[in-house]
Amino acid sequence: MALDRSQMTLDEASDQWFIDHVLSRASRSRGDYLSAIRTWQKHFESDQFAVLFYDQLAEAPDAFLKQLSRHLGIDGTFFTGIPVDELSVPVVPTLSSQQRITPIHRKLNHLAERPKVLRELHRLYDDPILALQEHLQIPLDHWIQRDPSDREQIREALEVVVGGSGFALVSQLLRS
Repeated sequence: MALDRSQMTLDEASDQWFIDHVLSRASRSRGDYLSAIRTWQKHFESDQFAVLFYDQLAEAPDAFLKQLSRHLGIDGTFFTGIPVDELSVPVVPTLSSQQRITPIHRKLNHLAERPKVLRELHRLYDDPILALQEHLQIPLDHWIQRDPSDREQIREALEVVVGGSGFALVSQLLRS
């Protein structure tokens, strides 16, 4: 979003622009998922609260909707009649009808060419990801790639995100 607001493309934004953005107080606050989840959990019982991941929606919108339906206690068979490719069409009026929900790893493959940005993201988010993993009791350590200088490992890590959803690590750049 910040890139759009700045009227820049990914290629026009420098590494330092991304780093400055993710270091901003507003960006850090929006990326503090553990605090947000804890706040909600103070007010809702565990059976009233579900944590679902964007990658689940992007990769398998039908399964995502079934899981959401089960959590809400509603009949999810309505969604089975909708072709999967139609489930990925945004319904936000300001978006083009041609736009589709795109998995995070497809949007962020360019990060493999930005090891400086990745190092900063790891510095900022590795520990919070592990804390979130501990809190949710959901394996999230695959979001963390320990050696951001190895471009092939970075590419593989971004592809692994498909199976687990790396929103904490990459959400800041999606907002960019």
